[in-house]
Amino acid sequence: MVQSHIEGDADGGYRYPVAYVNQVQRQQSWHLPDSPDPAPVNRDISVYFTRMIVGGIDFAILEDRKFKTGPAGKLPQMGPRPDHINDPSYDPKTIDLPGLELLGQRQETFLRQWSQDYSGGAEMKCVQPRRTSHRGRHRRSPLHGSHSGRPLPSARLFHG
Repeated sequence: MVQSHIEGDADGGYRYPVAYVNQVQRQQSWHLPDSPDPAPVNRDISVYFTRMIVGGIDFAILEDRKFKTGPAGKLPQMGPRPDHINDPSYDPKTIDLPGLELLGQRQETFLRQWSQDYSGGAEMKCVQPRRTSHRGRHRRSPLHGSHSGRPLPSARLFHG
């Protein structure tokens, strides 16, 4: 994980100091069980991907930003920022390019093990990207445009 150096952080990483990033994550994830692989990533940024069983449903809670490749300079520009795709007719396969990471090796290893483990009362499985549980696209701003001009939700997979 590198330090971001462009507006919007589309080059990957975080622009804020590590202490701040870790504090924000603690505030957003304090209620989650500890990660099965808690080693921090580059710059000593903590991780929180984990599993949580509630009512027989075993949730794999994934971090959708920390391990993925930033889109700047790697994806074709299809909107006002590298991580915004505004064309509703775009084909998602056009951004599935060699060398880009989405989950990272550690989360992929976790998912392989989790998918086979039905201990602890698990009766079904559900993968829950963390972003969808705490942030929706609901605001209007000059950058995000009118309701019809907002980035498509799938474009946000590459940027936090």
